[in-house]
Amino acid sequence: FMSGSSRHHLKIEQHEGKLSGEHRGDILSSNLTGAVEGRRVTIRSSQRIEGTHLHYEFSGDVDNGRIAGVVKLGEYGQAKWTAQRA
Repeated sequence: FMSGSSRHHLKIEQHEGKLSGEHRGDILSSNLTGAVEGRRVTIRSSQRIEGTHLHYEFSGDVDNGRIAGVVKLGEYGQAKWTAQRA
């Protein structure tokens, strides 16, 4: 398996505790959904490529305007991630 880093862009709108928006990766984009509960954030998206789907499940905690946590990548394992407001 290959490993490395990638920059993704999440455009997120919050309505009370629910999140919606767009997830753009290196090549693909899709809608996202999620939730905020206290400091905990969860975001899910699925991007279709070559007859299959890449599933992303981001979870993390908000601290000082940043979010840090783990993204589960289905059969591809998981990775650490961080986000900050653009």
